[in-house]
Amino acid sequence: MVGFGGVSFACAAEIRDESDPRVWLRLETVLDGRCHNLSEGGKLVVMHNEHPSRTIRYRLLRVHVDRPQGLMDGIIAPGEPAQRLGCDKVGGRPQAWQIKRAQFDAE
Repeated sequence: MVGFGGVSFACAAEIRDESDPRVWLRLETVLDGRCHNLSEGGKLVVMHNEHPSRTIRYRLLRVHVDRPQGLMDGIIAPGEPAQRLGCDKVGGRPQAWQIKRAQFDAE
């Protein structure tokens, strides 16, 4: 919390609704020789489930050069190795993934 004149404000980074499965999914870029060869400086985008015990079903939107390209559905369990999504550059142009939907698996 940040205070000013006796009033406290919560920073956006401090607000986390842990009942929302999306907050437990983390996208990260990592060094990868194949992605670098595909586009100089390219990195591999991976996704982690950081929840300690719950499996998460998700839907991602792949975006290439600011244009939606398609949806991807999947399931990721806690403690599972990071899921490889693809390269952050294709043909020298940016590519990214957006979390469109996530829910805890009923198990």
